[in-house]
Amino acid sequence: MRLQLSIFGIPVRIQPWFFLTVLLIGGIDRPMAAAAIWVVAAFLGVLLHELGHAVTCIAFGYRPEIELVAMGGVTRWRRAGPLPPLRHLVISAAGPLTGIVAGGLCLVLLRAVQPAPGTLAGAALSDLVWVNLGWGVLNLLPVLPLDGGNIATSLAEMVFGPRGRVVARWISLAVTVVLALLLVKAGQLWLTILCVYLAAINWRSLQAEQSRGAAGSAAAGAWTAEAHDPEANLARLEETAQEGRWQELAALAESLHDQAQDDALRAHALKALAVARLQLGDPAGTREALDAMPPGTPPDPALIGSLLHDQGQPFAALPHLTQALEHSPSPLVEPRWVAAVTATSRFTEAADLVDAQDGRTSGPGSGISLEALARLDDAAYQAGAFAEAARFQIHLFHRASRPTDAFNAACSLTRAGDVEPALDWLTTAVDAGFDDLDQLDQDSDLEQLHGNPRFIKLRDRLSIDRST
Repeated sequence: MRLQLSIFGIPVRIQPWFFLTVLLIGGIDRPMAAAAIWVVAAFLGVLLHELGHAVTCIAFGYRPEIELVAMGGVTRWRRAGPLPPLRHLVISAAGPLTGIVAGGLCLVLLRAVQPAPGTLAGAALSDLVWVNLGWGVLNLLPVLPLDGGNIATSLAEMVFGPRGRVVARWISLAVTVVLALLLVKAGQLWLTILCVYLAAINWRSLQAEQSRGAAGSAAAGAWTAEAHDPEANLARLEETAQEGRWQELAALAESLHDQAQDDALRAHALKALAVARLQLGDPAGTREALDAMPPGTPPDPALIGSLLHDQGQPFAALPHLTQALEHSPSPLVEPRWVAAVTATSRFTEAADLVDAQDGRTSGPGSGISLEALARLDDAAYQAGAFAEAARFQIHLFHRASRPTDAFNAACSLTRAGDVEPALDWLTTAVDAGFDDLDQLDQDSDLEQLHGNPRFIKLRDRLSIDRST
């Protein structure tokens, strides 16, 4: 659950973890009123910082959106092509500079008013100075993913071209290591841990960037012979994706995008790149590929839904994932769809989709996979959605002809209060070969059927079969 609002037409989403993290950082050891002031000051400071980014995006013609998460704020925006380094630099600098200006004004006000020590007014102004001015200056350190790191990246790309990001990663790594050593000497444990965390992020990213660069160089040579054969290039992308070679797919897609002469081929390459980055656990890279799609490219619900899911937004992801599955089952979409259905408890809608899929197709390899149906069955049962669990179990029986699926459907229908359909499916289970008399007697789901004449008849039938 998250709070959503709009400021100057800019969508703002606030995760509840944001407030908890802010409280833990600076308010946990304060009296209640002072802690509340700290949380409000931090909220206003972070929001103002992100609005600085967002308003600058609007000035460049982009559509921004803001999200406040556990570790701070994030501003994202849509664009029709690659973001020039200079614009990226300006957008990155706008956030901390907005905070520094606001913090400077609060500092002037604090010195002009000079509230009495220990008053709530003094605490509020001091917190606003620190959140805006202090955090703004720290955010300008040349360390990714801080804004200063993004500024350093933009400058490095202007000087070194595509290798600028690798140079910025090395700068980030060097700065965090030096800061960590200084902070250890100063006895600042938590700030040391933060620097080590940022150093680890940049080291992993540096390895990925170098690997991507090496793979991209190899891929560029591989594409040379096929540069004027779009069908061969697309076939190779498809083959690499089917084999799950995601790092290679990313490199091939980047190379094809650089060589593409028309928007259709660029769109294919960017879609493949988005899929590869999604499967490599890089949602930021996925969004970057989607945002770079040529103007007029139809949105891809599979990729949009998968990205939203991987960003922890199951409610937003589910309509897109459902739309994608309505069109065609997909190994990219299906597990995320199941997870989103489970997280949102939208089991009725999921069962309707399975009904529609199995109504259009038939056979063991069609529609939603058996594995997905089994996961939905278990999740619905655990959530108490017994009627929907029975629907999934019935589909499992029709698809796999397993007696246990019919038996499970009878159990779920009994829990749902549908006694006669439950007895029908119990009969189907026995007709299909179910013969576990002990389970029939001991399964707590079927207790309310024990006195029913049809149940007694089925039990007697199994008893006779066991004795013979």
